[in-house]
Amino acid sequence: MQRPPTPTPPPTPARRLRHMTPEDADAAAALFAAARDADGLAGWTAAALRQTLADRGFGAVVHGADGAIVGAALALYAGDDADVAHIAVTPAARRTGVARQLIAALAAAAREAGFARLALEVAVDNSPALGLYAGFGFTAVGCRPGYYRRENGSVGAKVMALNLSTATRLQTHNQ
Repeated sequence: MQRPPTPTPPPTPARRLRHMTPEDADAAAALFAAARDADGLAGWTAAALRQTLADRGFGAVVHGADGAIVGAALALYAGDDADVAHIAVTPAARRTGVARQLIAALAAAAREAGFARLALEVAVDNSPALGLYAGFGFTAVGCRPGYYRRENGSVGAKVMALNLSTATRLQTHNQ
């Protein structure tokens, strides 16, 4: 008796990390809006992203797979800090390293631009994100009670920061 042939797994989509362009604004805004809706916060519009991309005080990256954006991140630059304004990954691309690459790219760009810290807020109930940021060396520097709205009320945000002069996990890898 012959064994049935082993099915060939589907090909892994070609992925690419790159700087966000104005042409990415619609897709990135939709991705940000979907993530923000879950937290009850206003999202970035495509027009606001295009305006931000026209300015110089930011870092923005997208992660694409087969021509579609599966992740996007935006950091705003002010004073000594770069502040992660938003990071979002499609549900299908979560836990595949996309968010890690986006954060690494934002941190590396901020360090190259001369910033001392990369700061962000994260919901205290977002264990995957807390683990990701801790793995990079982010530490808690404050909290914002009731920052994120939920169906049943609100949840606080942990304010975290990464010292860019001592950070070591800033290499990005295209998959």
